[in-house]
Amino acid sequence: MKKKLSWILVIAGIMLIAYPSINEYMEVRDQAALLEDMNETYQAAEQASIEEDHEVEVSFEVLYPIDDYDKEGISKIMNIPSIDLTVPIVDGISDANLKIAPARFETSKRPGEMGNFAVAGHRYYTYGRDFNRLGEVALGDKIEVIVGTNSYTYTVSEVFVVEPEEIWVLDDVPGMRTITLVTCTPIRVATHRLIVRGELTSYKKTETRTEK
Repeated sequence: MKKKLSWILVIAGIMLIAYPSINEYMEVRDQAALLEDMNETYQAAEQASIEEDHEVEVSFEVLYPIDDYDKEGISKIMNIPSIDLTVPIVDGISDANLKIAPARFETSKRPGEMGNFAVAGHRYYTYGRDFNRLGEVALGDKIEVIVGTNSYTYTVSEVFVVEPEEIWVLDDVPGMRTITLVTCTPIRVATHRLIVRGELTSYKKTETRTEK
């Protein structure tokens, strides 16, 4: 009986050690599946509109609508080349959403709109996952957000740390189109919040989505 009990304890210990890795593997798999689904949807939309080959005058004052993709359950894709990051962005801050991908604060603006497009993400221990390397982002780095065939590029203008209760970072900056990325810092301790803020500097229509 004692031998059997000791084996049970050993197995239980192995499971406790392995659970975080197994759980994270499943979350990474779900994120990859979401990106693949979005890829297929974008490709179908691009094929359907391929005959509409004409010049379009673009300005920041008149941005293309993005609601159609949200209604279909399709979110956004964010690329940060300086840290080799490509992730989907889901709408709504919740434990379930944040386990899959970074998430947009629903009270914040959408990409390209006047105001603040705010996104939170986990700072996982795994190198390069979600906002794990966000602390490496520097002033002048680019953050690209793709919604369908609309590509919005923000240039990083501020990187700073705040207390968890300093929610003013989610407020709109009058007269500006900004993106604000929020994550915990330091890694493993998470006593503060790391903020990366950028300003919209370019917009374009693109027929092919940027791949990681």
